[in-house]
Amino acid sequence: SMLLAFLVTWLVACRAEMNLQAEILEVDELDAIDIGHAVPTGSMSVTELEELNLRVWVRSVIEASALVVRSMPATPEAHINEIQEQLQGRIDSDLAIHVCAVNETGSCQVEPGPKEDKNRYLDFHLIDGSSAHGLRFVISEDAAKAASHPLSFDV
Repeated sequence: SMLLAFLVTWLVACRAEMNLQAEILEVDELDAIDIGHAVPTGSMSVTELEELNLRVWVRSVIEASALVVRSMPATPEAHINEIQEQLQGRIDSDLAIHVCAVNETGSCQVEPGPKEDKNRYLDFHLIDGSSAHGLRFVISEDAAKAASHPLSFDV
């Protein structure tokens, strides 16, 4: 029992130390957003991404995604459903979450719903730089749930 607790703590600590890299592929609201960097951003550390001019909802989604991925006890690709469930509980409930494992071409197929038409839309990768394993996240808002006014103070 003591050994099991130690192993679980050690595995979580190892995952927290993973070389997590992120790349924003696209980000939009009702209009395009200027994040102070070209998009796609190219591979950046999560810390480097935090230095960009990101909207609060974008920053929250990326931080929550990184936290959830780091909490997985094994390769995140094996836990996509669990990642989606945990992430949904940490972000705005109006946002739909689509996650897939990135393949050797550096992408994977995601099919947003027919009404998820880029009201708030974020497409990004989280990659473990030490293993090249990763996930693609597409976070999108259904048109029926979109607000016509800013939902945060950083407009």
